Amino acid sequence: MTMTNQKTNITGRAATVLVFKQDGNDKAVVSAVVVKTRRKRGKKRLFFTGQASFDSNTVKHLDKNILPIVDNILQLLDPQCKQKAFEISIVNLGVASALDLGVTISGFSADTAVLLAMLSAVLEIPLSQDVVTTGHIASGDGDIRPVRSIEAKIKAAIENQDIKTF
Repeated sequence: MTMTNQKTNITGRAATVLVFKQDGNDKAVVSAVVVKTRRKRGKKRLFFTGQASFDSNTVKHLDKNILPIVDNILQLLDPQCKQKAFEISIVNLGVASALDLGVTISGFSADTAVLLAMLSAVLEIPLSQDVVTTGHIASGDGDIRPVRSIEAKIKAAIENQDIKTF
């Protein structure tokens, strides 16, 4: 595989957990971040699609913190690799739809899943779908920090028969 190929729409998928409030309590649901590579147009490199929206602070964080890590990894693997653009979406919002909840992704707990899905897409290496990740990438070196609502996230992962590792 050559990372300088012209392929588009290579899909990376990483399982994660989303948390929302229900009756004043944290409720978590296993979901997935889906990332496709796409042709770069202008300076914009991150595009968001799907029913879930990403708040502006999260979008800025992904652009300023996660995207450079992906770029650095790709440059280490192939110094000739050109910067990639990515289309990002969240799937499996059935529980949120059933509860008639709008879903906005905010905060940094999906950082690890977004990073892994981006790398999966661009490197064309599928990720195991029985592993769920959550964590804030807190530095350009990829340091991972804990996030809120871990108990609810672990409970959702345990209740999901498809998840083997958290």
